[in-house]
Amino acid sequence: MIEEIVKSSSRLILALIVLAALMSVLIYFVAARRRASEKRLEKCKRAINNAKKALDSNDIYKAKQFYDGARNLYNGLKAKEKKEVYSSLMWLYNKLK
Repeated sequence: MIEEIVKSSSRLILALIVLAALMSVLIYFVAARRRASEKRLEKCKRAINNAKKALDSNDIYKAKQFYDGARNLYNGLKAKEKKEVYSSLMWLYNKLK
């Protein structure tokens, strides 16, 4: 009887260890995905700012290149992130069309 209790306790401990390991892996990947998304948003904002600077310098070719890059990054953003840069991106679009 004691052996059965020890076996079941060992199985429970092993299951908890495996569960903790799986949770750690899941948390790692969720955090990595979030960081990648934040990076994409920052790159989009930087491209928009660079396009505006190029426009200020009357360098339409560079401005269009930066706009294209920002638009490509924008397409990969989440809806909440898109709201942050939408008006700036549309302003650029209207200036460059």
